[in-house]
Amino acid sequence: MHRLTYLALLYRCFAIDTLKDTSSVIREATSLRTDDDERKLIRGRDTTEKSNTLNTAWIDNNPVQTQPSKVADSFIEQKVTEQISPGSTTTTGWLERLKNSLIDFICGLVLIIFSTVFMWVNERRAAAQNSFFSNGAKQCEDFKGIQDQNVQLVHVSGQTTAEGTLEDPEFKEISISNAARLRRRSRIFQWVKHERTETEDNFGGSETETKKVWYEKEWSDNWVNCTVTNFDNGTQVTGLHEVQNASKVMLLGASLNSSQVQRLCNWTLIEPQSPCTALGKDFEVIETKDTWDGSEEIIKMWYAGKGTPENPEIGDVQMKIEQVKCGDATVVTLFHRTDDTSSFLPYRPVDVGVWSSVQGLFGQKKDTRAMEEEKLIEAAQSDKVDYWSCSILCCVCNLVEYLFGMGGLRVEIDYIAEKIETKEEAFRSMQEAGSAKTTMLRFGSWLGLYIGLVMMFSPIITLLKVLPFLASLGSVLVYIFAFFVTVAWALVVIAMAYVVYRPLLATAIFVVVGAIVFFLSHGQAAGTAVASF
Repeated sequence: MHRLTYLALLYRCFAIDTLKDTSSVIREATSLRTDDDERKLIRGRDTTEKSNTLNTAWIDNNPVQTQPSKVADSFIEQKVTEQISPGSTTTTGWLERLKNSLIDFICGLVLIIFSTVFMWVNERRAAAQNSFFSNGAKQCEDFKGIQDQNVQLVHVSGQTTAEGTLEDPEFKEISISNAARLRRRSRIFQWVKHERTETEDNFGGSETETKKVWYEKEWSDNWVNCTVTNFDNGTQVTGLHEVQNASKVMLLGASLNSSQVQRLCNWTLIEPQSPCTALGKDFEVIETKDTWDGSEEIIKMWYAGKGTPENPEIGDVQMKIEQVKCGDATVVTLFHRTDDTSSFLPYRPVDVGVWSSVQGLFGQKKDTRAMEEEKLIEAAQSDKVDYWSCSILCCVCNLVEYLFGMGGLRVEIDYIAEKIETKEEAFRSMQEAGSAKTTMLRFGSWLGLYIGLVMMFSPIITLLKVLPFLASLGSVLVYIFAFFVTVAWALVVIAMAYVVYRPLLATAIFVVVGAIVFFLSHGQAAGTAVASF
């Protein structure tokens, strides 16, 4: 009897054009389940164990009257009147899901192509960077003084100095000298919106999506525009964050470039001395735990609002001001001197041309050196990205090259450390940082391959979702298959890139792998012969 009932239900589901009401039909006919969203519950959590302030509010579909309940174990259960995201539970029919899966297939194919090119360009960049670092270590000279060198890759260690003073426009009492950077950091206590979407596959291929929305009281880096009446965050507060850099930071008489200054990040706290008015609020000086960076040490900071750090209220603001003091620094970069200024610029690879190289072999090194210096300065001062010439996927390749260039992944030497290092230590740090970036980008490109291949199987999984248990089994098989296929494909791409850009290393690797395979195969054959004997 039950089989006949379910067969009749399936027939009715597929007879509907859109198939969007399959789940509701089954629920109505069999009465096998109820909607869990009929409960209207709001759970609150305080930021401390002693506070009874409502910190978390769960919102469901239907409005109900406000009615606070008992407080226990720092939790509050309370009903609210707001209605957020009406009709948050939606059902998507099987045909609609199949159409979406075809879009996923196309996107997956594009992602695989993009990730493959990304992986190849990353290997090409890594090979070029390692070679550039090796040559740079040989050409780099210790800095002798601004009058003794020009257009030369140099290693410089010493004490930085900054011209002028840095002042905070809001906190007038803050005015510091001999500091490279100054920043204002703030947090504001807010109602912050959170969302969670839950999906469930239904018998017949449709999908039910339930969207839950709730608000929590928490410290936020920015003011949140909340339009819900019961969760008003008050008047907008701007200027919570600001960073200022010194107009000129010097190292042994030469100016650091803007990129080097922005990478100075040894921040130290400037302790407030007295209350003040800023950002339209009255700030007081308090002592509290520094929970921003996990240090938990007791520090002084500015606080504005009706609450306290232990029991904050909506609109309260915590603020601290920090500086990067001038001090020890090591730089490895291109030194350039003009009649007016001396500065450090990024050292980037240049091509002086075949004819210039031939002239250098025949003794015309002076002209070749002058041309090289001119190109080094031009490359250092230019933001132009050198594109890779590709006749197959030129658009994709150029896009990836552009992303690498704009993302700070250009092949260059522009090193700075906030400590004293020898030339060998500096180049070792550069090599380690470059290897870490290459590994991260390899993993990211492999992940793109994996996600793309899984997306290409989306139509097959959708076809199987007529029976959810088949879809679950198919998904597991797709995940396993995609893992091994993409790992193998990534290894092939990396190996081909090594052959093209690192032929000696690739040859050595192939020899080692071939020897291992040879000995394993011959060892297995010898073992079989002995066993048969």
